[in-house]
Amino acid sequence: MPKKKIAVLAGGWSPERDISLLSGQSVIDALSSSNNYELSFVDCTKDIPKLIDNLSPKPDLVFIALHGEGGEDGVIQGILEALSIPYTHSGVLASAMGMNKAKLKEFIQTENISTPAHIVASPKKIKESPPLPFPFIIKPVSQGSSVGVYIIKNQEDLDAFDADSWVFGAAMAEEYIPGRELSASVILDKPYPVVELNPKQGFYSYEAKYTEGKTDHYLPARIPDCITKQAQETALKVHKLLGCKSVSRTDFRYDDTRKDSLQFLEINTHPGFTPLSILPEAAQFEGVNFPALCKMIIEDALT
Repeated sequence: MPKKKIAVLAGGWSPERDISLLSGQSVIDALSSSNNYELSFVDCTKDIPKLIDNLSPKPDLVFIALHGEGGEDGVIQGILEALSIPYTHSGVLASAMGMNKAKLKEFIQTENISTPAHIVASPKKIKESPPLPFPFIIKPVSQGSSVGVYIIKNQEDLDAFDADSWVFGAAMAEEYIPGRELSASVILDKPYPVVELNPKQGFYSYEAKYTEGKTDHYLPARIPDCITKQAQETALKVHKLLGCKSVSRTDFRYDDTRKDSLQFLEINTHPGFTPLSILPEAAQFEGVNFPALCKMIIEDALT
């Protein structure tokens, strides 16, 4: 049988560009020994005519290894839909909903899923008049990888927050939930083991996510079985409610001192595929190595 032509789309124009390039190269490396695919690496920028040229002649499939704005918010998915090119991961609507944290929280609350209180406001308004009691978090509405996240513990932290330098679009103040950082992956409509992330310093920031040795990963998470089950069931429920495809990863905070102890934070419809990424780690724990995971995603998208 002829090889399937797979274009791996990476890079993009979000603050997560460097991580996306790592993800894309990881996918290329994982599939390079396969005799089933003819691979090409496409560095995606805002030059859409150039992108269309790089995707001509049309591949059989685009593997989306993009993260953040333009890559996992429905934009690139819409372009590929218009070009009639099949692609991996979630479609336009699921990607757009998953990327907008505020709209997603409003949606999942209609399903009685607990999530921290939040208010959307400009950074300047948040600084002028705290919309939530301390401590709270300031984060972009539509960014990933903890880009632009600030923990505001007190008035002193708020005074130090530079609202004038904010470059991340719409902002959101969100209730700070102490406790454990948890992540639950879904692969082909199956929940995988929950991973606990314990940063050695501060919070699970961009640096803590992508710098080796900055965060301890516990797999499976050190939590009661009932919380593991709840996290997996919630992750699968949101995955299906949004209409996600192939894979997703849902993040939670768990505070065992409060009644509604498990709190939904966000869903990632295009999780990272770097050597330190959580979804591949959970898959490996279940005996699915990285090349096999990439092939599963490709074959799911092709069918």
